[in-house]
Amino acid sequence: MGLTSGQATVLCVAGSDPGAGAGLQMDARAAHALGWEFYGVVAVDTQQDEKGLHAAQVRNAAEVAQHCRKALASGEVRAIKTGALGDEIIVSAVAECFSDFPDIPLVVDPVRRASRIAVDGAVLLTDAGWDAMKKFLFPLATLVTPNLEEWNHGVGYEACAAVLVTGIAGANETILDRLLRPGLDPSTWTHPRVVGHENLHGTGCMLSTLIAGTIPDPISSKQASQPSKSIGGQNTQIAGTMLDKAISHALEIIADGTFR
Repeated sequence: MGLTSGQATVLCVAGSDPGAGAGLQMDARAAHALGWEFYGVVAVDTQQDEKGLHAAQVRNAAEVAQHCRKALASGEVRAIKTGALGDEIIVSAVAECFSDFPDIPLVVDPVRRASRIAVDGAVLLTDAGWDAMKKFLFPLATLVTPNLEEWNHGVGYEACAAVLVTGIAGANETILDRLLRPGLDPSTWTHPRVVGHENLHGTGCMLSTLIAGTIPDPISSKQASQPSKSIGGQNTQIAGTMLDKAISHALEIIADGTFR
């Protein structure tokens, strides 16, 4: 969770899920699988179990932003990933912080609701938070990673430089993940549906963190080289096939069974 001098780090700002193992707990596993240091900032405290989400309590936005700035000021953060952010105050606070570091790749997992809900009304992002995310965070993102339900036919994603839509049903018991970028042909990854893993918890957290940690150096992520300025920040062009390679590498890590 802390910073180690000189060690490349992925900064994750998301919900804490100690009961069910998703959120920051899954982010840490993914970062360490890449050989990266992990710095987690809790934006939302959740109560979850096998029945689903019972409650979500947002943290103080100023404190969340302060922790983010501390990590970023160290010069050790090479990638940023966000997950559950709770409300519009936290979304706005972290977006303002990240805007000062446009060269660091930012992957946004637009988590609004848990995959399973035990108590009606329990959410991971309020409607006002969603509006703030679309307005302030999406334009900063290198990549946004909604699942098919979150994608909702693309409504609200118009300001994104790149979107990876996950969990699209394909033919013959396959699942598709599709990368969409303005002016470019879509890239599609096809993989078999894994029987028995339909309710696996934390897969979105896992994938987005693996991608974030792979964008800076998709060929050899453990070297954690400095990210190219051509792939990070607002109004910049994602160069060549950098995102395609990062996504492919992340999916290969998942496919090899490390997280099962």
